[in-house]
Amino acid sequence: MKKELKGFVSGALSATSGKVRLEVFYEKIGDVLEKEDIHAFIPHRDANPRTTPGLTFDEIYKINMEKIKQVDILIAYVG
Repeated sequence: MKKELKGFVSGALSATSGKVRLEVFYEKIGDVLEKEDIHAFIPHRDANPRTTPGLTFDEIYKINMEKIKQVDILIAYVG
């Protein structure tokens, strides 16, 4: 049985002026991973208090840290 590969794609959003552009950039990276059969976790898409009402920042941190521990590939944009 083939192991399901997992990826984590993230980078700065809150302190940037081009937040929407960066969200799209991270999602495009996630699309590339998905095409290679790597499930992509993208925090602003998959653990977001705007789309999941009641999700606290503490919970988001815990979700992100747990996902990072589980991934096969981590892509972090630091530019």
